[in-house]
Order: sequence, then C-alpha cells, then structure tokens
Amino acid sequence: MKNVSRRLSLSVVSFGLLAATVLPGCYKTEMETQKARADKAEGDLAALKEQLTKSKSDLDTAKAQINQFRSGQLVTLVNGQPLGTDQITMTQPGVFVRNGTRQRPGSKVNFDNGRIADQQLVTLRDNGKPNFQGNVKNSRPDGDWLWYDPKGVPATKEVWKDGKLAQVFKATSVKGDQVTWKESSKAEREAWFKSTAVVFNNLPELVREMDAAPAAAPKDPKTADPKAKTPAKAPTKR
Repeated sequence: MKNVSRRLSLSVVSFGLLAATVLPGCYKTEMETQKARADKAEGDLAALKEQLTKSKSDLDTAKAQINQFRSGQLVTLVNGQPLGTDQITMTQPGVFVRNGTRQRPGSKVNFDNGRIADQQLVTLRDNGKPNFQGNVKNSRPDGDWLWYDPKGVPATKEVWKDGKLAQVFKATSVKGDQVTWKESSKAEREAWFKSTAVVFNNLPELVREMDAAPAAAPKDPKTADPKAKTPAKAPTKR
C-alpha cells in the first residue's frame, strides 16, 4: 500500500512538472507583470526620494534667505560659492530693496533705500584692469564715461547729457595720457548702446537711455528744389 501511495505521489509531481514545462507562458506572463509592477514601484520611490531631497534643499535655501533678510544682508551664490553681497532693507512687509553697499568682484555700488546713490562708478576686469568708470547723478549716468580695452587702455568714451547718451567716441590714438577721439555715427552709437546693455542687467536701478535723434529742420520750399520754379506773380490791376 505504501508503494502504491509513493507511486501516486511521484505521478502527481511528474504531472505538475510536465504542466509547468508544457504551459510556461502563464507563469512567465505573471512573473513579468509582477516584475514590471516592482520596477515601477521602485522608480516611483526613487522619484519621491529625489523630490524630497529637492524640497529639503529649497527649504534650507529659503531659511538661509530669511536669515539673510533678518540680518539686512543678502549673499549671492554661484555654484554654491559666494559671489557678492547686497545690503538690503524692508520697505513694506515682504518687499526688500538695496540699501547700502552692493559688493561684487571688481566693483562696489552704493544705494540709498532702493535708489542708486550719486557716486563715481569704477569697475575692474578679472585681470585687475579697469573696465569702465563714470559718474552717476539722479540714478543716471552723467558727463563722460570711459570704457577700457582688456589691457586697460581707453577705447570708448560716452557723453551723457541730461541723463541720456548724446555722443559716443572711439579712441584712434593713445599716447600716454593723450587720447585722440573720433565721434561715432548715429548707427554706431545705437549699436554700442545695445551691445553694452547686458553689462547692466543686474543693475536695473541705473537708468540708461539714448538721446533721441534731433528733429530734421523744416525745409524752405523756395530752396528745397533748386529746379523748382517760383510761382508767377498775379498781374497787377490798373
């Protein structure tokens, strides 16, 4: 009897193995489905961890900014490294403006309650050579502004009148302190104004505008066309 039971058990096992061998598709499909679900769950978990890490980083940044606001100084970071500082003040709840000194490598700008103070601006290049210098009055450039080439040699002179760029000169000869200038055309002046705008993107408090082109003088109809004939006078009645 025991032998019969053993043979029956072996037959059942053999049938199960045979069924698994003959019908592998069912098991394979189920296994792939479960694996896909596991992979998706793992991916969702990784995305959630990344989101939590970013949220923590944003929260830390916000806390650091709040602490800076409370201290009255804002630190600008580039790639995690301090680039400069801005002294600030709160004018109304949640509104901060520059007030004090804005410090950057090679430049220092003074502010008065959100307004750029009257001063002489001097900026240096990374190599320590001057980049440009000029006076500020009523939040606008004033007088002559000098721009230098990378070697520190005068290259361009801006002339500001009534807060607007009126003329641009290019250096044609530099001998010691003696500089020979040539005035640029209107098109060249406009091109120069546009090319330098990017320099002041992070200094919106400084108002730079170009003077409008002078209006053309009205033409005298008698001299406008030398070939034009003068209208004949009406005969005098006697």
